[in-house]
Amino acid sequence: MAEQPKATEHDELCEALLGYLDDHPNAMDTIEGIANWWMPRRNVPVEQVAAALETLEARQLIERIGSEERPMFRVRRPR
Repeated sequence: MAEQPKATEHDELCEALLGYLDDHPNAMDTIEGIANWWMPRRNVPVEQVAAALETLEARQLIERIGSEERPMFRVRRPR
């Protein structure tokens, strides 16, 4: 089982992801793509990126689209 990030690390990662989306509002990628391309300098494990994405999705700030096997994430669009 992967080690969970500390609350402050988790919050910082959530903020970094939101910052990326502020700078790139049309960005959309898979968990692996986000870890590799959006956060390359941070060297963040995929499991931590997934946890941050779940938090942001629960807060309705991002949305999951596509297939269940390989979902993609983007900033939440107004419905």
